[in-house]
Amino acid sequence: MKKILLALPLVAGASWAGSTYYAGTQAQPAYEKLLADLNQAAGGAFVLEMADYQAGFTESVATTNVKLMHTDQPSLFQLKHQINHSPVGSDPEGARFSASNIATTLNSDTISDEDVRDFIAKFDDGRPFILHTDVGFNGDVTSSLQISSLSMDYENGTINFDGGRYEAFSDNGKVDVSGYLGQLALDNGSGALFTMAQSSAELDLLLVAAGVYTGDQQFTLPSITYNDSSSGIVVGVEDISFNSSASLHGDKLDTESVVSVAKIDAPVPLNSMVWDSRLNGLSLEGLEQYLSAWNDVMRMATADETYDIEEIESQMMNAYKGLLTPGSKFTNKITMTNDGGDVVGDIGIVFHGDGTPSGIDNMSTVADVLQSIVINLDLDADTAAIDLTPAAMFMMHPMAQQYIRMDGGKYSSNIAVADLMLTINGDQQPLEYYLGESLYEPLDFSAMADY
Repeated sequence: MKKILLALPLVAGASWAGSTYYAGTQAQPAYEKLLADLNQAAGGAFVLEMADYQAGFTESVATTNVKLMHTDQPSLFQLKHQINHSPVGSDPEGARFSASNIATTLNSDTISDEDVRDFIAKFDDGRPFILHTDVGFNGDVTSSLQISSLSMDYENGTINFDGGRYEAFSDNGKVDVSGYLGQLALDNGSGALFTMAQSSAELDLLLVAAGVYTGDQQFTLPSITYNDSSSGIVVGVEDISFNSSASLHGDKLDTESVVSVAKIDAPVPLNSMVWDSRLNGLSLEGLEQYLSAWNDVMRMATADETYDIEEIESQMMNAYKGLLTPGSKFTNKITMTNDGGDVVGDIGIVFHGDGTPSGIDNMSTVADVLQSIVINLDLDADTAAIDLTPAAMFMMHPMAQQYIRMDGGKYSSNIAVADLMLTINGDQQPLEYYLGESLYEPLDFSAMADY
């Protein structure tokens, strides 16, 4: 049952992305291309195969089997595609003028698990989603994914979900997406109610390489609340947002992601939080190789344990090799507030490499790795903010005072690692003092293969 439930959102999303290949009289070749792209999107976990294709003059019908990779078991379920070749089509949202229209739905009768069928039947009209895709006369593609509402009882409680809708437009590698996911409410029947408000999404992306997009993404969620009347526990967070952007500069990719929560109401000393993460100078070619190598690893890892562990290790090393180039920089900044003030933590890592073009060709020991990077950690906190948290006791410990300075109403600290030296608030010490001979031990990545 879990495998089927995990597969449903994957297939719905992948179908939405891949259905752009349908077009007029090229419906069957486009459908075959769709299957190839869906299999790639499944990452080796699932395989999609054509079960049937019936061509018509103005309408064609296709069905797709969705199976687990590397198994002879029957399909988990089937997708049904209704392809309309006429210039004019319609759906519940109104008339559509296009070269072709495709409606994709789940055929729940093909699911063998009775519990899953019963769960799916509780969605509005008995279908969890319907995907409409229009291919215009000029090749523009507009897609609409309608997620059905759900209302059901479980044990002594209830689940209510308002459904959602996403619209997408794609043309020559450019993808614009907007939509919402409706409110979700869970009532356990014993006085505890969890509510997630309607969320929204906006994406403006451009495909620049296989699996790699630049552009902006924004997700917003007005509130999440938990209210347990029996225990008196009330937790609420408001104005939650996730914003990310990626831009290409030559053959290097810069990315930034910001997660923020404007208001926190909980039995913890925290009022708001912002987490800003940036990665500059990521190799575009290396990222393509990384994605390709991990797809290979996932396929091998699902091959009924007949894979060679050394081959997995080799593939994993290839996934990381070339991802970073000399000059790449990673920064991570967290800002938290409470009634006492602000706490700001900042970490920055710059990769200089080992002097070779790739930056890693001559790395053989831990010392080589540490020699190739510069690390900076900074803490800037209002003492009144720290004093409201359990961390206040830690600040008073003699060991902590070796790393953290107190100056008036501020706690601060600067820790840096560069040239095999550790600098703590201006005081330098060799890393060998802390790591000893382990600095010069050969690198061993074999443990990564067990991950």
